[in-house]
Amino acid sequence: MEKKRILLEQISAEEFSEFTANRVIEKLKQHLPHPEKPKYISRKEAAKQLGISLVTLHKWTRNGILPSHRIASRIMYKPEEVDMAVKKRNIGKDIS
Repeated sequence: MEKKRILLEQISAEEFSEFTANRVIEKLKQHLPHPEKPKYISRKEAAKQLGISLVTLHKWTRNGILPSHRIASRIMYKPEEVDMAVKKRNIGKDIS
């Protein structure tokens, strides 16, 4: 592995420190996962995924079986919470 020499002239310790910190931050950002915004699905999509009617979905939401999230004037569902409801719904069913 070849070593490179860097010659620093006419740069203050503060400038060097700032430059180095910025480069480290840039490199870290490239390797850290980017936080994703939570994705939501509509009532219609959730009901379809669960295999239930919109009326049943409303009852499940009202009874706390499936949590909902109000975004502006819309009721939305997190896909992972719908998936959990599907799994809970399938527990105890005989798979033949």
